[in-house]
Formats: sequence, C-alpha cells, structure tokens
Amino acid sequence: MRKSLIGRWMLGTAGVVSALLAVLAAVCFLLIRAAYYRSAEDKLALKALASAELLRTYMEDMSLGVEAAGRELAEQFDRKDQMELQIIGRDGTVLLSSTGFLPQDVSAAEFGQQRSGEYALRHWKTSSGEHVMAVSVPIRDAAGLLVGGTRCVVSLEKLRQQLRQILLWLAAGALLVACAVTLITALFLRNLTAPLHELETAARRMALGDYQYRIVKHSDDEIGRLTDTINYMASELSEGEKAKNEFLTSVSHELRTPLTAIQGWSETLRQSGASDEETLLKGMEVIENESERLSGLVEQLLDFSRMQSRDFTLKKQKIDLLAELEEVVFLMRDRARREGIDLEYVESPGAPPMVADPARLRQVFVNLIDNAIKYSDAGGRIRVEAARIGRQIQIVVSDTGRGISPKDLPRVKERFFRVDHSTPGSGVGLAVADEIVTAHGGRMKIESTLGVGTTVTVTLPLSGSR
Repeated sequence: MRKSLIGRWMLGTAGVVSALLAVLAAVCFLLIRAAYYRSAEDKLALKALASAELLRTYMEDMSLGVEAAGRELAEQFDRKDQMELQIIGRDGTVLLSSTGFLPQDVSAAEFGQQRSGEYALRHWKTSSGEHVMAVSVPIRDAAGLLVGGTRCVVSLEKLRQQLRQILLWLAAGALLVACAVTLITALFLRNLTAPLHELETAARRMALGDYQYRIVKHSDDEIGRLTDTINYMASELSEGEKAKNEFLTSVSHELRTPLTAIQGWSETLRQSGASDEETLLKGMEVIENESERLSGLVEQLLDFSRMQSRDFTLKKQKIDLLAELEEVVFLMRDRARREGIDLEYVESPGAPPMVADPARLRQVFVNLIDNAIKYSDAGGRIRVEAARIGRQIQIVVSDTGRGISPKDLPRVKERFFRVDHSTPGSGVGLAVADEIVTAHGGRMKIESTLGVGTTVTVTLPLSGSR
C-alpha cells in the first residue's frame, strides 16, 4: 500500500489531518478551560468582595468585632451548597466557616498583602485529592490597618468533570472529522485512480501491439481529456501499423516487379546470346527502365528515411526555377504521350532567380507530374502552369484524372497512405515532396474532385527557404 498512490496519499492526508485536528482540539480545549476557570474565578471573587463589604458594614454599624460580625454573616450566607465562606482574622487565622469546620489558616502570601477592595486567588489540591479554588479579600480600618477579611472557597471537581466531558466531545468530533476526511479522500482517490488503472492497462496493451484497445471515458475533466488523447493515439498507431503493413506489402510488390523483369530478361539474353540483335536491344531497354524504376523507388525510401531521422538537408544554390520545371516537363512528356495523355506547359515569364536545391525541387515536380500521369486515363490532359505572384512563385499541376474522394483527400500527404492500391507506388512520394516544399519555406495544397481531376498548387518564396 505504501508503494501505491492511494497508500501514500492516504498516509500523508491522515497524518496531516490528524495533526491539524489534534492541534485544533487542544487549542479549543485550552481556550474553553481558560474561559471556565475565568468564569469561576469571577463569580467567586464577586461573592468574596460582596461578603467582605457586608462584613465591613456589620462591623461598623453594629460595632462588632470581626468574629462576631462574621458569625452574623456566616449564618446569613446563601451559597452554602455551592461554596464555603470563611472569616479570617488579622493574623490569617480562620475564625469561622459556613461549613462549621475550620480548615488550616491562610498563609501570608495569600492574605493581607493586597490592598482593601482587592483579592488574592489560589488554586490547590487537598490531601484527599480534591482540586479547589479560593479568593481572599482583606478588610482594613480607616488607618489602613488589617482587621480581618473573608475568603470564599469552591471545589473545582464539577468544573473539571465538565471539562473532561468537553475534552471527550472534542476528541470524538476530531475523530469523526478525521474519519469523514479520510472517507471522502478515499472515495476521491478511488474515482481518480480507477481511470488511471485503465490508462495503465491501455498503455501496457498498446506496448504489446494491441492498438484496438480503447478506454471508456467516464468524465470530461483532465482524466477524460487524457483518455481522449490516448484513444486518439491508439487510433493513430493502429492506422500507422495498418499503413506500415500495407506499405511493406506494396514495396515488396514494387521491388519484386522490376527485379523479376531484370532477372527474366537477363536469363533470356544469356540464353539467346548476342545473335538476336532485336531481342538484345529490347532486353537492354527493359533492364534499363526497370533499373531506373528500382533506383527511383529506393531513392524515395532513402529520402523518407532521412526525413524521419531529421537528416534531410538541402544543397542550395542560385537557380532558374522555371528552367528546372521546363526540363522536367520535357522529360515527362514522352511518357505522357505513350500513355495517351496530353501534357501541356504554360509559363509566365519574368520570374527572377531564387536560392534553392535544384535536385530536390526537380524531385517534387517529377513526383507531381508522375502522379498526374498514373491517375489519369488515356485521352486525359495534364496542365502545368508557373506564374510569379508578388514575392512568390506558384506552380500548378492539374489533371483530368480519376480524382480523390473527400475522405481520402486530407490524408494524401501522410506517410505510407495510398489512394489506389492497384496503382504502382510506395505511398511516400507526396510526403517527401511536401517535406521538400516546406523545407524551402513554401506550402503545397491539394484540391480534388472525384471523377473530375486533381490540382496541386506549390507556392515557393523567391527569397529562398525559411
């Protein structure tokens, strides 16, 4: 339990709450105790002062001595069931008591040191273990000489019993609050950690390759948002895994096709020898084309690998971008013609030289025109336009091909994604092209209508790259 979040939190919370409640209960008890004792002292002092004033009156009006006047006062004392009244002589001797029993005399430290009208307070514990409180009030004559006094004594046992009950109630209340806080904390932590356990289970299953597992969302708070994020991550990993498998299958097929052609024609040429010139030329042409295709595919994969490892660099120099584009169009026109597709190039003159990587930009143009040819049928038309717009140059490649469905369009630049698995390709060409355009500080926008055609717009700054 100590290793778990609930265990550590509960121990910490219980310790802190218990300490705070103990301190709070102790402070409350001390304040209540002080208030009770102060109230008892005030009542006792009030009665002792009143008794001293009555004793003075009896002595002056009846011309009685302390003992005689005290006897009158003791007989009329109305609080005998609550406290004891004692009449004190000038030497501290207890002359009379309302209980009829004479306790030990009053010490000089308790009686006779204060002025008339003041009182002395004393707490002590009797030999029988009883706690008592006493208030002594001296009486002085006109000359200021001590003539006697009164003392009121009360037992503190009932008060202490009340304080013990209050202490028990405070302890019970603190314990009840501690239990309530602990219960509420436990319920809160249970609600908090239950989703965390689900998240842990999901993470473990995803680590083992189970990307289909989903977490049930219980709330819209931070845990709920984390649940959405992990479920989204699982969906992305699942899509990535699916795309990777499709990519491996596709690449295997793409590699096998040219390798099979090269191997087959190599065997054919070896068996036929050099006597059949037509067969030799045809075979060498196939081997050359398939080798070029294989080289291009491998180069795409290497570019994608460099892009993923952040080792994708540009070799910039001052170039004429329109000349590079025109050269690519010229090279691709023969292939388009063989496929029965019309490739048109429209150039807007006046674009100044720019700083860029010519090989990488040619790679982008080749990829865009190659895709337009692959996804167009015979009789189709491809239009390549270039124009300067302010401090930017815009290249637009549009075709009248098959187009892209609305659900696939947002994903065409994702790695490994392929719109048509029956069409040759690795699924990384547009991802690499987009990375190259972005590295030059530009952007690539793709618009398409299914059954109508696709338009790709590449916008590059004339200042170079980012």
